[in-house]
Amino acid sequence: MAPKKHIPIIQLPGSKSISNRLLMIKFIGNLKFNIENLSDSDDTKLLINALHDIHSGKSEIHIGDAGTNMRFLCAYLTCLENKTFVLTGSERMKERPIKELVDSLISIGADISYVEKNGYPPIKIVGKALNASQISMKANVSSQYISAILLSSPLLKNTNQIELDGDVVSSSYIKMTIELMRLFGKNVSWTNDIIEIKPGLYKSDRQSIYNESDWSAASYFYNALALGDLEKVELTGLLKNSVQADSKIVDLYKTFGINSDFQTNQIKVSKINKKVDHFEFDFTDCPDIAQTLSVTCLGLGITANLTGLMTLKIKETDRIVALKNELEKFGAIVEITPTSLHIKGYDPISKNADILVNTYNDHRMAMSFAPLKFIYSNMVIENKDVVSKSFPKFWKEFSKLS
Repeated sequence: MAPKKHIPIIQLPGSKSISNRLLMIKFIGNLKFNIENLSDSDDTKLLINALHDIHSGKSEIHIGDAGTNMRFLCAYLTCLENKTFVLTGSERMKERPIKELVDSLISIGADISYVEKNGYPPIKIVGKALNASQISMKANVSSQYISAILLSSPLLKNTNQIELDGDVVSSSYIKMTIELMRLFGKNVSWTNDIIEIKPGLYKSDRQSIYNESDWSAASYFYNALALGDLEKVELTGLLKNSVQADSKIVDLYKTFGINSDFQTNQIKVSKINKKVDHFEFDFTDCPDIAQTLSVTCLGLGITANLTGLMTLKIKETDRIVALKNELEKFGAIVEITPTSLHIKGYDPISKNADILVNTYNDHRMAMSFAPLKFIYSNMVIENKDVVSKSFPKFWKEFSKLS
């Protein structure tokens, strides 16, 4: 009898997106529930520290390079009457635009000014009562702007409607925000281009809430299964009916012969042989997994059209340009636009080539390219510790696949 093959069990981190929304709801509502499986990411730690600083009465709030925190706290701090703050971050954060959110808040009476460069952090905020009944927001820039207003809506005393202007990007993240708000007593509905918000504070008598593991973190192991020799892996803490957009990887990786078997709070992921010549998908609702899928296509040597990438240019780096630069090191022939990436073909290179993958201080670049190590043994990823932004234990878990 052949020995039973070892199946690696990967301990995934808690969802960063859900964690940060729950922390905002808990803080704004002065609620006491415990968050089980809270993310241990740098971004979540930075938010916890920032909320502590606000509670302690500090006037300068530093959020590092956490874009979500900048947007969520911008909306929140405008509602704290008669208090003045400077909201700032890293040098990269000072290059990431916040003008659309600031303009929307100013339109309903917020007192916000730019400390250095117009349209970018740091910003000075003088909190005051905001009483407009409706707020209009551009929907095609960042869903986090809309989620920021939604999360702080209990403090916007008379604002009962958000009007969305244009095509919505990453709508699933707005839906996530709304679902979590509903869990804590807020009556919110979304029809077409109008989000209705009924008056009322957050409330709950629950003692704890379970935070699902992070689906974007799971994507790197789907990628590894597609590119490596491993046949099966178990991923912890994931739910079948997830509010996370990145759970779309279950369907996307079926294209590459990767099957997902849901069990209690975990998934057994396995692969079958399946030939694929081309891949294309619109990532408008789930842009965070575009890097992972582009690397899967590279590793399998197939052509691809990745569209709906409009938000990638304002992330930790310009991810569209970064992907083009690094994919081309492996022989990919790549064309890009401001909203898309196309792998047109390949000029094959040696599997023994010495390749340095630059990460651009972007955690997702490091984790997305990691599985190529199974194909290109001499590949090196620079600044590997950047993964701590979302998945501090990534390399420990990834080593289980060796």
